[in-house]
Amino acid sequence: MSFHVEVSRSFHRAREFNVGDRELRDRVLEPWSRGAPVEVGEREWNPADSSLTILEGPELDGPDLALGQGWNNATRVSRNVTAELLDRARAEATAVALLAQTPAARAAIEPTLTQLGVRTVEWRAAGVDATVVLIALEGGELTPRQAFEIGLAVGAFGASAIVALVGAAHLPDALAELDSIQIEPAPQWSQALGERLRHAGT
Repeated sequence: MSFHVEVSRSFHRAREFNVGDRELRDRVLEPWSRGAPVEVGEREWNPADSSLTILEGPELDGPDLALGQGWNNATRVSRNVTAELLDRARAEATAVALLAQTPAARAAIEPTLTQLGVRTVEWRAAGVDATVVLIALEGGELTPRQAFEIGLAVGAFGASAIVALVGAAHLPDALAELDSIQIEPAPQWSQALGERLRHAGT
């Protein structure tokens, strides 16, 4: 499989065909996900005022690309993977600071973060690399130490703090204004978590 790329702005457009996975990631996805200019078709395109389309499909040979029909042929045999690949690139580029109430709460949330392609760091080590803090609560009374740590994390990240409630855990009154998500056995919650993380800045 290969990737076929189109970047457009107003009436201008540039296309490249048969782009490899590594080249696509390094030259297009990574800078585009950061809002940096991308060079396609020997010119630079700014994500702020340009549109990107990425198709995944069979490699196209000479006859497929002749007479300006390359893109038409690509759309017939390929699928549009733009949103999927950009979501993955943004997740890989940004870390989520994780603060878990207990080891069990950490164990409940980490596999899903890995599945979502999210890189995690301890919240105290996050520095400027993380834009979101995810607080995993298992329930029960918070110890003074835990309450202090959570207070520091919320103070550092503000509205970009999300609480994941494991099992029967309830949102403490002190955190009532924070965005929260209930972790359930059903698979839908992992998709919901991914959406929350994206909206929060990852």
